[in-house]
Amino acid sequence: RPDQGLDAVWVLALSYLMCTAMSSLLNVTESVMVNRMGQSILMDIRKKVFDHIQHMSMKTLDHFSSGRLVTRATNDVETLNELFSDVLVNLFKDVFMLLGIVVMMLVINWRLALVAFSVVPLIALITVLVRKKLRRNFVKLKALTGMSARDFIRTHRLEQAGRLLQSKKLNISDVAYTTGFSNLSHFSNTFKDFYGMTPSEYMQAKGVRPDSSADAPTD
Repeated sequence: RPDQGLDAVWVLALSYLMCTAMSSLLNVTESVMVNRMGQSILMDIRKKVFDHIQHMSMKTLDHFSSGRLVTRATNDVETLNELFSDVLVNLFKDVFMLLGIVVMMLVINWRLALVAFSVVPLIALITVLVRKKLRRNFVKLKALTGMSARDFIRTHRLEQAGRLLQSKKLNISDVAYTTGFSNLSHFSNTFKDFYGMTPSEYMQAKGVRPDSSADAPTD
């Protein structure tokens, strides 16, 4: 009957809505837990690094410039922050998604799946060759710019974020995702470290009225 078909549509719609809401809730919970864990670990590392520097002898400190010590206590620890905030989270997501895809391919048609897997060694070989070439290019880039590839890309992304915030075309969340930051809290922290102010404060300083998108809370 038509009524039964309409009931089925409502059931599917409500089920989809519940799944979407659950997915959003789990994503928010995951982001909060990962950030808390990462910031807690970074705080312990910074304390230990600072304590280690404080207890070094003057003779040892004479061999290191102050800039190098500051880099070890700030930039290197910030690299770990990016590792926890972006790399590890996306790595786990990609691994589980890839495993799910492989399982479904084998279940649907294992013969066709094996044919598809036959190109994996070729892809791995190409990856190794490209990696060696990229490593040489990274060395050249550092010689030309005085920055590592990570710092050079990070600086470019943040400069682009500043230009986008001034353009008034995107809100803070959109700017974060456009410039490659998957975590809004991490973007706000990184932006503040680079410019000395939060994205909202930067927009106000440039005469741009911040929109409804607020800065993510920082730890």
